[in-house]
Amino acid sequence: MKLIWPPQRLRSRTMAALPLIVAAIFLLAILFLGLPLGKDFRGGTLVMVRGVEKVSNLDQVRAQLKDLTGLDAQVKVTADGFDIELDALNADWEDKVRDLLVGTFGIPSSAVKIGALGPAVGSSQVLQLVSLGVSALIVMGVVIFIFRRRVAATAAIIIAILDVIGILGLMALFRVDLDLAAIMGILITLGYVVDTNFLLGYRLLKGAVGEPRENLGEAMKAGLTMSAVAVAALLSMGTILGAAPLKQLAWVLAFGVIVNAFNTWFLGAVLYLRHVEQKKVVSYHVSI
Repeated sequence: MKLIWPPQRLRSRTMAALPLIVAAIFLLAILFLGLPLGKDFRGGTLVMVRGVEKVSNLDQVRAQLKDLTGLDAQVKVTADGFDIELDALNADWEDKVRDLLVGTFGIPSSAVKIGALGPAVGSSQVLQLVSLGVSALIVMGVVIFIFRRRVAATAAIIIAILDVIGILGLMALFRVDLDLAAIMGILITLGYVVDTNFLLGYRLLKGAVGEPRENLGEAMKAGLTMSAVAVAALLSMGTILGAAPLKQLAWVLAFGVIVNAFNTWFLGAVLYLRHVEQKKVVSYHVSI
């Protein structure tokens, strides 16, 4: 039984409307739920352990802190001990963390210092990050326009904007912290947009034989298969990895691949399909 893909059974307006409706839902999620900010933006708690001759099993320290607080901890080795970075804790939780280190790992109470951890990113740096994202969109559109054509540049920019909205919306829904690792994942997704845009455009614009919608269905099959494999690998990494930044990066990249597949193979496909069909009409009239 041959599988009938959406381009072969849905109207173009329906295909284009679906990503826009989903993007509107993601915007509402961002507005009403808000984006959870990570330590890089709102600071946290720094636990410093010094004067320890033998460093404890850091993986065990991380696991015990996770069980106690429910938070992912970053543990870093120093010259004479180790540091622990956590989300902001109140005084009671700070005492519980100290008691855990002293009672479970035999660390002297005098060797444990707990204080506030300032945000790594200030307001001026946030503006620089926003400017970087906007510049990436502009450069991407210009490069694609120069080396390919206008429809490709238009599709890539629209899809990239919807991808960013989708990633942030999923982060708001699943409460994934917005940190520098997440921003790196968003920027990587912008590069991934170019790859999927190229796959879509190559299938429809480079002299493919047959009906445009059939060609699009074949391209969608290849693109969604590639995206499914990537999402499975990224979700596995996000589940297995212990380091919080790597786990966060894996989750954001998985979100990016998911929303990009949806936006590319529905809205982007319609933009390309419309261009190809109009081109065929013009060629038909010219031949007459």
